[in-house]
Amino acid sequence: MSAGCHFEVPRTIMLKKAVVNVKSMDNACFAWSVVAALYLAKSNVDRKSSYPRYTTVLNLTNIEFPMTLKDIPKFEHLNAVSINVYGIENEQILPLRLIGDKKEKHVNLLNHRNQERVPFVVYADLECVLQKTVIFYNLSGYDAHFIIKEIATAYDGHVNLLPITKEKYISLTKHVDSTKDKNEKNFQRNCVKLRFIDSYKFLNASLDKLASCLDKDKLKIVRSEFSTLSDEEFELLTRKGTFPYEYIDCVEKLQDTRLSSRELFFSSLMGDTVSESNYAHAVNVWQRFSIRTLGEYSDLYLKTDVLLLADIFRNSYITSYGLDPAHYYTLPGFTWDAMLKHTRVRFELLTDIDMVMFIERGIRGGLSQCSDRYAQANNKYMRSYDSSKSSSYLMYYDVNNLYGWAMCQSLPCAEFRWVEDASNFDVSAIAPDSSTGYILEVNLEYPQRLHDRHTDLPFCPMRDKPPGKRENKLLATLYDKQRYVIHYRNLQQCTRHGLRITKIHRVLQLAQFAWLRDYIELNTQFRTRAKNDFEKNLYKLMNNAVFGKTMDNVRNHIDVKLLTKWDGRYGAEAMIAKSNFHSRSVFAENLIAVKLRKLEVKFDKPIYVGHIECKDVYETIKRDIARFDTSDYPADNAYGMPLANKKVPGLMKDKNNGALMTEFVGLRAKMYAVMVDGERACEYNSLIIHDRVVQYNPLTNVVRKIT
Repeated sequence: MSAGCHFEVPRTIMLKKAVVNVKSMDNACFAWSVVAALYLAKSNVDRKSSYPRYTTVLNLTNIEFPMTLKDIPKFEHLNAVSINVYGIENEQILPLRLIGDKKEKHVNLLNHRNQERVPFVVYADLECVLQKTVIFYNLSGYDAHFIIKEIATAYDGHVNLLPITKEKYISLTKHVDSTKDKNEKNFQRNCVKLRFIDSYKFLNASLDKLASCLDKDKLKIVRSEFSTLSDEEFELLTRKGTFPYEYIDCVEKLQDTRLSSRELFFSSLMGDTVSESNYAHAVNVWQRFSIRTLGEYSDLYLKTDVLLLADIFRNSYITSYGLDPAHYYTLPGFTWDAMLKHTRVRFELLTDIDMVMFIERGIRGGLSQCSDRYAQANNKYMRSYDSSKSSSYLMYYDVNNLYGWAMCQSLPCAEFRWVEDASNFDVSAIAPDSSTGYILEVNLEYPQRLHDRHTDLPFCPMRDKPPGKRENKLLATLYDKQRYVIHYRNLQQCTRHGLRITKIHRVLQLAQFAWLRDYIELNTQFRTRAKNDFEKNLYKLMNNAVFGKTMDNVRNHIDVKLLTKWDGRYGAEAMIAKSNFHSRSVFAENLIAVKLRKLEVKFDKPIYVGHIECKDVYETIKRDIARFDTSDYPADNAYGMPLANKKVPGLMKDKNNGALMTEFVGLRAKMYAVMVDGERACEYNSLIIHDRVVQYNPLTNVVRKIT
């Protein structure tokens, strides 16, 4: 090895431009590779002169070269760095040494001969280089349908799907066969892959609203593409444009030499044309950029849309969490990794199928119901107050960050075992913040004396078939419960309110602590500092989505194959003949989607994680102010309400902020209307009404007919 340790890296790897191979003749290629990874060169990356000499920046006490794999831990300890080593086997990149605890300074090295004393080169993840992410707005909705046929059939190479159904996909990955290296045998791993993801899965708002939320100085991608524009011209491109979608129904119209009239911007979906201000903006863009045809206008419109989305997509997440959303499929997956990165928590996954099924029985979903169809308030603050009738209030309460508050409590994480003497277990003796938690399977009696008091919102909902129905629903009933799986804190709440435990069948013991609290509080702080509604909703969703990810039901995952041929081992005929074939959808003569039942389920998720009658409800709130967030009441409110507890998780909040709700009418869960201060305000939570007036009285008439 006296001649040094610089060897030529295989051509197939060098062509990917995924490695840095520093030329050294001193047997210290390992040290040069680490320096190259830690001190990035702007040019001439293979020359030693582009980097500081390794002896000046690395601690090499008792380190000998050439480096061996067994000596790397000593080097890591001396230099506070973590190192992964990869090798090449049958023209595939495989791990030789993977570190468990990745440090801030981290290096990937390639030992390209898989031997002890051999050259090392800096290795950048080849999969990331070969896999390009294509970001689509609303890919999972309609927008993907018109391209999926072309993606699957116009170019050689199969398509992998991450499906929601046979027709809707979270993501799809196109293998581009024409890019494969002709000299390589492993075809699938060494061709370019185009991975399509949906930005709407991360940014659940219109581009118009998103663009208005981002400061102009953060539009770095837009600015880099339009660097020659004046500030005034640049300002024109920093807002969402407008386009006559329905007018453009053929290619020939793109040759129009004049901007379409305002009437031709009509949208049948919105039932109106664009506003005068938006049309004036379109005219201004046409004139300032000397646009000659509607096609040129379309190009500029699409380009600015894409660049704005790119800036928003990256700025919304990288700044706050240090993770790039382009490497994820959806927001839940992103926030899960952000949580793991922030908390450093390590879970013990369940390996006992009885425990898995036991905990699954305790996951029932969220209760959503409309207990009362109609209510009318009567109190001294109303102009129509009738003193001869009892005083009553209608209040619209919400709980601040309810999911976040729950996730700040002690949560299971490890040491799962069955309690042996379950029948004599005393659930009342366990402290809420105990380091040991319990999940129980019990029989519960719901005493008759509690029925009237609990009728609007009974404890312990259960999944069952309603009368005359075939599907199970989550029902809140006053029935006794048999073999009901429940967390010990919920059970303690039930017994405090009068329910009786008649038998304990099983008890699962577990270790618990508030491992999620730091991440929830981080997002709560972000939300408190948020400058607009989009950011507020984003940080709220970052918390809520973590909750859903802990209970991701892997049983519901499906397998869908997108096939372009009938014959062959992986053709449609073979897939349909499989014993786990479920169904198929034919998209075209040469394109079919086949749904297969899962033959194997990998349990790799930690699934264990009104109308008030009173004298003055506002006086009640003031007396119990520690339970309420009143920060959004007007400073000069008529009730003398102090402003307190802004955004504190788990506290109740009056959504009307002191405005009087006088009437309520509800058709079903999440479909209701209210009257506030005499104004008819309809809120259809399960519908989206585009700035259109919804009539209140017809709703009231419907309720009166059915009640």
